[in-house]
Amino acid sequence: MAHSDAGVNVPRDLTPIAEAAAKFGVSRRTLERLVQQGQLRRFRRPGDRRTFVSLDEVNRGLGFREVPSKYEP
Repeated sequence: MAHSDAGVNVPRDLTPIAEAAAKFGVSRRTLERLVQQGQLRRFRRPGDRRTFVSLDEVNRGLGFREVPSKYEP
């Protein structure tokens, strides 16, 4: 769910971009590339140098999907 901040739809699951990269096992540069391609939004707070991204948007931007196991018990 998102909330509105000065007319901008801000996701509630914002995480620093470096932490999001580590969580998904990709480089920070990969996430920055998604931002440049328009597939991921980035956010900043006044007075804070960090860049934040939505974990849900990162998941969608990376295109992860569940893959069934080849080995069925």
